Amino acid sequence: MKFPKKVLEKLDVVLQQNEKRKQEAKERVLAVKKRNEDLEKLRQSKKSELLGYAKEVSYWLKDFYSSEDLKQIFSVLELQSDLRIFCDNFWQGFPKEKHSYCYATIIVNKNGIVSYCERYKGMPVHETKLGKIPLNPNRLVSKLHPDYLKNLAEHLRSGDVWNYIEQEVSVHIRLNNGF
Repeated sequence: MKFPKKVLEKLDVVLQQNEKRKQEAKERVLAVKKRNEDLEKLRQSKKSELLGYAKEVSYWLKDFYSSEDLKQIFSVLELQSDLRIFCDNFWQGFPKEKHSYCYATIIVNKNGIVSYCERYKGMPVHETKLGKIPLNPNRLVSKLHPDYLKNLAEHLRSGDVWNYIEQEVSVHIRLNNGF
């Protein structure tokens, strides 16, 4: 049996579309691979600087977690798990333009586990456990984008973290008042 020419032509179009999708998928894989290689080169070129930021973050988190005030925050607010201490425009581990629906937070839970959590429109999408306090600075360097790590260290050093924590507490005040 011979198929009509129109059917064979449409089948050819489908085959071409499939080939195009395969090629585009290969190109995406190569682009991601190159982006990750470039990121690793950046990490290596700034290794000592990044390790300094990571140590600063690790020491700050250790002091923060051992404070009685943090224990009180978890107790009074009845937080069962997470306290967000930092937020920046990052997605899939890379910087994102400001005013995006995509962002990444650093959260600390009452058990001392620190996580990097990517969110889309406020909903958690991806979470990477960075470890239990005290954190290994090398893990921070290997898991966080250099700009994110630098921004986190500056956020903690500048004291802006307290404004962020104050906002978190304010949310609980509004929730308790029925707003």
